[in-house]
Amino acid sequence: MNTVSVKLPILSQNKKVKTLVSEAHTTKSNDSKGVAAILTSMREQTAPLFRLPLLPWTCLTCFVQFGIFATTNGFYIWFPTILNSLANHKGVETRICAVLDASHTDSANAGNGTQILCDDTMNTATFEMSIYIGLVFCSMYILVGFLVDFLGKKLILVVLLASTGLCGIAAHHAVNQQLAVALFAIFQMCGACIGLMNAVTVELFPTKYRAMAVCLSMMMGRVGSMAGSKLIGLFLTINCGASFYLFGSIVIVCSICCLTLPRRNSGPIEKHKSDATQYQTHEPA
Repeated sequence: MNTVSVKLPILSQNKKVKTLVSEAHTTKSNDSKGVAAILTSMREQTAPLFRLPLLPWTCLTCFVQFGIFATTNGFYIWFPTILNSLANHKGVETRICAVLDASHTDSANAGNGTQILCDDTMNTATFEMSIYIGLVFCSMYILVGFLVDFLGKKLILVVLLASTGLCGIAAHHAVNQQLAVALFAIFQMCGACIGLMNAVTVELFPTKYRAMAVCLSMMMGRVGSMAGSKLIGLFLTINCGASFYLFGSIVIVCSICCLTLPRRNSGPIEKHKSDATQYQTHEPA
């Protein structure tokens, strides 16, 4: 239920309140109904996000969510395939991409060069490693939840994204399989920053635009998941190393972008508070 608080002048005993003045920046009444009303409402909530002073923060939140989703969800789809290839690899220890390239070559040779043989056998070690990595993921989310009140969202975003991006690039060069799997798992932990970015988005935008800003950034994140899974699947086949360099660099760039985030209670939302408190109306997000 909406709550409306209006500042009233001090009245003498012989005066009565007859009307209440609505907030000064109330939008004009619209007589449209149905789909037209929905589209009008969407435009009124979305258009201010692409105008100053909110435009830079809209671009930042959308780009960071796109990069995080593309990396963590994109690689996670191919994670069992990579683990299975490492578990089935026999011979001297080598890089992840060398193992994947060798498995693709073996499949092509098994099909006599005319038809690629699809080997769907799964090594039990793949499931064991997946369970261990899932436990590490769970611990990471809990740890971030405890540290966010002490270190702040900005510091955690910058440090976590930078470290996971570097681990993703290092995983490509690791020869020891256990080390490569550990670095690769840490690389995907950038997904722990999704919730933090949502919290930052809520702080960056005024109340009436927060819901649309979060929806827009999450929509770009979902688009990143789709694009990332397609690109990574392509790169793992034609140029495995490029996938680690590309998405590791994207996460590092996201970390650099987070350096521009304002300190707590110092974002553009503060500029709107004076307007909102003159005739304060809290609208549900």
